[in-house]
Amino acid sequence: VGDTVTRGQKIADNTDCLSAPVHSSISGKVKKIETKLLADGSTGQCIIIEGDGQNIESFMPKLDPFTCSKTEALERVRE
Repeated sequence: VGDTVTRGQKIADNTDCLSAPVHSSISGKVKKIETKLLADGSTGQCIIIEGDGQNIESFMPKLDPFTCSKTEALERVRE
């Protein structure tokens, strides 16, 4: 809470086999994390971001596929 995030920045991760990281769809400031009712009737943790109207994008540094390790390449694909 209180962190500034950019559009596309990873804001949450999960180590489950069939899950993917969660990325911010907007730039702004994280206001709170709370439990919300989901469409299927279950509940889940939600990260509430107050948009700053700038829509600043997050970019990862380039990774050379010819010199990086297999682990680095797999981590980048997952990100």
